[in-house]
Amino acid sequence: MRRRTRIHIDGLPLHIVQRGHNDAACFFDDQDRLAYLGWLHEAPAGVRGRVFTLAKTEEAGGQVSH
Repeated sequence: MRRRTRIHIDGLPLHIVQRGHNDAACFFDDQDRLAYLGWLHEAPAGVRGRVFTLAKTEEAGGQVSH
């Protein structure tokens, strides 16, 4: 089944979630997490109100927030 078309309206906030394939881990260690955060901080000019949470899956036992 196809994914529904995303709606984007200028000026309204977006909630973006990235998950690994079949809920696999996206990050394997803190170095991966820090590299990803670095890329997120390079967002283009005009992007406001960025909030990032890098959470481990429930199966991995807990949550890691930066």
